[in-house]
Amino acid sequence: MKKLLLLLFATVLFGCSKDDDQEEMNCCVNYDVSVDVKYVNEAGENLLETEDPVRLSDIKVYHKIGSEWKGYFEGHHDIPNSVRIIELEGGKHLRVFLSQETDEKSISETRLVFPGDKEEILKAEILIDGGLTAVRKLWYKGELAWEFPVDDSARFITIVR
Repeated sequence: MKKLLLLLFATVLFGCSKDDDQEEMNCCVNYDVSVDVKYVNEAGENLLETEDPVRLSDIKVYHKIGSEWKGYFEGHHDIPNSVRIIELEGGKHLRVFLSQETDEKSISETRLVFPGDKEEILKAEILIDGGLTAVRKLWYKGELAWEFPVDDSARFITIVR
């Protein structure tokens, strides 16, 4: 009987660890902080599909942290500079993973700098609620580009350069 009580006590003591609790908490984390951008010229040609397309290595990404712009590069991430080219209906798009650094109004700013010092600033309202981090609103040039909820086919913007 003594051995049974000792075994039961050991199971309770060592059977539930903080790692198990942490794993349960992390099981349902959802980051949805990207926007797809289609860049076209005045003639409507996709700038990612022209003879001299924009290359990812030419795009510099900055996140606004406080009042300063800081270059973004995380070499250990799958997408180290937070942009990649994807195929969608209608051609190639630039998928931009927006800054999660927000101000007191939950607004983040991401700046993309292209060759020739051309730049775009995307502002987003970021919702952070438990395990969910998601874009609720997106502004481009000060105008609301889209607002949650949107269907997946509308969750991109077209920028004319």
